[in-house]
Amino acid sequence: MRMAIAFAQNDSAKADSLLNEFMDYNEDYDTAFTLETLYFRIKGELEKAESVCLEGIEKFDSVPELHRQLALIYLLKGDYDNAYEQAYAADQNAYMLYYYYGDSTAYNDPALINTLYLCAHLNKTKGQLASENAGYVDEILESFTAEELSDEVNAIVNGEKTVEEI
Repeated sequence: MRMAIAFAQNDSAKADSLLNEFMDYNEDYDTAFTLETLYFRIKGELEKAESVCLEGIEKFDSVPELHRQLALIYLLKGDYDNAYEQAYAADQNAYMLYYYYGDSTAYNDPALINTLYLCAHLNKTKGQLASENAGYVDEILESFTAEELSDEVNAIVNGEKTVEEI
């Protein structure tokens, strides 16, 4: 969170410092991959962000946030089918954490809900609907109302803003 705030304040030196400090002590944890992915995504280094995220998923495939971050990267690249697949994987992993361990934190996370909806919407309107789980797009879209979604997602859905602007 501190790193995102540093970026919001246009203090990339502070963001760099915070990432390096975190990585010194947490290099082999799923959170380290998530944070490093976020760092590169915010900096606009999408190829590096994707590479780090895929490495994290290779080690920690059941972590919903890694799949959500990859979905965001694919959204920024305009790859709506893969964005949807990763958001769907994030949601499925979050559900499994809830079902098997009683941990509903990820499953009820507004960030995940908004990402899943946005990816489903963009897959349906701009994608090929060729992804493995495309058959669930309408069901996902019908599961939420505009009131449940963030202003940012509603702005994209309504054509007021682009993914890149958000």
